[in-house]
Amino acid sequence: MVDEEIIKYIKEQLAKGFSVNDIRNYLVNGGYYTQGAVDEAIVFLNNQSRKPVQQQKEEEPSSNIKSVMNSVNLSGIKEMPLKSIILYIVVIIMGIIVSFKVLAYFEIFDFYALIGFDPFAVLGGAISGGFLMK
Repeated sequence: MVDEEIIKYIKEQLAKGFSVNDIRNYLVNGGYYTQGAVDEAIVFLNNQSRKPVQQQKEEEPSSNIKSVMNSVNLSGIKEMPLKSIILYIVVIIMGIIVSFKVLAYFEIFDFYALIGFDPFAVLGGAISGGFLMK
């Protein structure tokens, strides 16, 4: 005898637009039902309805991914403007530079002595030189 829960679930998923193969794979691979029970329910639905349930050929994985992506609501996600991306990158780089300065200050690791270049000294020189040039 066919399990009514399987039939109800398959009908709901078919109404939502999922293919028979996708439903079968979900139920069997998810461990919800056995392959035989699902196939029996599909045959029962085919015999019961006037229009048989179409069993589609195995779809390519890309089309399955597309169907899942189409079902995900992405309306709340906005495209980030280039200006914001550049600002984030600059802030991250400045954080790294400041982190190295803190490590050097506490004599944990002096990265600037290692590379022979201190961006803060260059920046300070550029700023003070600019004031002196006025």
